[in-house]
Amino acid sequence: MADEASVYHQLTFTILFTAVFRVDSCNLLTKQTSAEIWPVEHSSVHIFCDVSVAQCQGKEKLQFTWHVLRKSSSEPLIVDPGSPKYSVLQKGDLEVKSFHANDSGIYFCGVTVGDQGRKGQQMIGHGTVVTVTVISHQIQQAVLWLLFVVLALYSLIVLALLIMKMMGRDIPSLRGNNNGSKNNSTRRRHFRAVLQELYSKRNLHSPTKTPGHRPAADSEFENPHTPTQDDDIYQNM
Repeated sequence: MADEASVYHQLTFTILFTAVFRVDSCNLLTKQTSAEIWPVEHSSVHIFCDVSVAQCQGKEKLQFTWHVLRKSSSEPLIVDPGSPKYSVLQKGDLEVKSFHANDSGIYFCGVTVGDQGRKGQQMIGHGTVVTVTVISHQIQQAVLWLLFVVLALYSLIVLALLIMKMMGRDIPSLRGNNNGSKNNSTRRRHFRAVLQELYSKRNLHSPTKTPGHRPAADSEFENPHTPTQDDDIYQNM
């Protein structure tokens, strides 16, 4: 698009326009937006045109014209007050209503001071590129919807984790206590059984036994709730 704009500017407007001209001590300069404009389809587009006038007679009578360079054509725009499509604002800016994809192109702002345009003295800006991309707008909408869905899923996951944490905060501790009690009971029984077997073997190998002592030993192993030395040993473990 930039090469086409350069060719169009050199061939079509070489005679009619110059970037800056000086006639009878009249200095005229036009500036346009260099950045490309990406409007949304069916929206209104405002194209900027800044004019600097110094030492010009009749500078209060600035006359603006607009031209567009498209891929396959170039034409002046009809900017009459009654035009439904184009209108020139007070400072010379161009407003394009209901912008479509086929309106894409490079828009040039031309200006004359007083009646100097009759002599062919007219100045044109460097042009502003305006491009409509319907597909990019659709992609933008799709990306916004995708971000919304991802955010919603993330919020649901965080909420579910919070609920699970609140509901299961005391359950693991209770389960741990129950399991610990069961494990302690099982270890206690095993330890007492081992001790009982050791005492039994020692009693079998003992050369002399007092009959009065045996019932007491048997009663110690038969009653698990009677505090004995074994309990002290277990507690120390």
